[in-house]
Amino acid sequence: MPKYQPMPRTIRLQDFDYRQPGFYFITICVEKHKIMFGNIHEDKMILNANGTLIEQIWKKLPQRFPGIELDQYIIMPNHLHGIIILHNEQPILYKHAKTERVPQRFKLSVQGATRPYKRMPVLGEVIRSFKAEASYHLHRTGAPNFAWQKRFYESVLSTEKDLAATRLYIVNNPARWALDKLYREYSSL
Repeated sequence: MPKYQPMPRTIRLQDFDYRQPGFYFITICVEKHKIMFGNIHEDKMILNANGTLIEQIWKKLPQRFPGIELDQYIIMPNHLHGIIILHNEQPILYKHAKTERVPQRFKLSVQGATRPYKRMPVLGEVIRSFKAEASYHLHRTGAPNFAWQKRFYESVLSTEKDLAATRLYIVNNPARWALDKLYREYSSL
């Protein structure tokens, strides 16, 4: 008999629609907090080749998902902080009509159709896409064992005060690196 395995605890808000317009603060960490993207020098982040690649992929997200905008972000030695804005009126367009439920006699007229339908991106979909593309390119460019942590952290920024405080936290993150728990744990290994 298989042993009972409890369901993993979700860190997402229950009953919250993560495609809803708003400001989302996210943190994505490298697996085991390995230093992969550069180092802090005199309270400034100096990106290495991996960090530069990550930044390029991050900046391209609005091209892939027209419904999002990037706000303040920082790539740290072993994680990334960023604010993603989901907008209301910028849907993803799909060009191929679905034909699974179309009667056979109408399929020929529908198959060539390019009637787009609209769907807003979900925050998790945006992050999964970023992590997958970044992993793919890092593996191809000399980091074959690179991996992200399985999950990511997010906060919904619901007030101007939260947004301003989060922007300040991101900007000041390199100056606090030596005090960071992840830095202390990794540097003591």
